[in-house]
Amino acid sequence: MIAKSLICVTRPQKVDGFLYVHMLLEAMETGVPFIALGRELLMEPHWIEKIRSGKEAEIRTTLSKKDQHELVIPEPLWEKLIGIKGWLPVVE
Repeated sequence: MIAKSLICVTRPQKVDGFLYVHMLLEAMETGVPFIALGRELLMEPHWIEKIRSGKEAEIRTTLSKKDQHELVIPEPLWEKLIGIKGWLPVVE
């Protein structure tokens, strides 16, 4: 029963750091009550709405300094986030 209530994957298949939409839908079909989308929502706050409306192509898949200001990420947090090698796909 525990496996049905929680899915924990360290490195799921991803495209540019984002879970494939079909993987999310498959996980939801298993009946799990919770799916973590931390990075996805940090980088793209409208991720869920874009998936629901079929606008996957509009989902932000990289971050830049410009995005930091748009997403209102304070400088100390930004420095911590980009300091974790490979966690966020940051571009110049």
